[in-house]
Amino acid sequence: MAAGIASLAVGLGNGGTNQPLSRYVQATRALTWYHARIPVADLNAQNLPYSRLVLSNNTSYAGFDAYLDNVALEKDDSVTPPPPALPAPQVGAVFTVYASSPSTHISPAIYGVNYRPRTFGRALGTIWR
Repeated sequence: MAAGIASLAVGLGNGGTNQPLSRYVQATRALTWYHARIPVADLNAQNLPYSRLVLSNNTSYAGFDAYLDNVALEKDDSVTPPPPALPAPQVGAVFTVYASSPSTHISPAIYGVNYRPRTFGRALGTIWR
């Protein structure tokens, strides 16, 4: 019963930190099903790859049965996933600037604030050249 649950540890078998099952289940009666929700981050603080869930006897106590049912990995929507990695910069693009060529006006349709009063541009953080 409670002594059995207190003896169990759960881990990922990847060298991460095993946690006592009693941290997630407060067992009070024998022959009773209990629900445990265990964040993977608790078992994998080093963010190592894993491929299994390990339930083990973490003490010298023996003589109890433990049954598992409906074990699943669930997505936690309350946690914001990290942003995707940026693609590697492309190598080989060449830009040529001809400083001696005659200048050309840029269409105001591209940069709509180019011809606004300077105070308006400062308020928006526009760079005036």
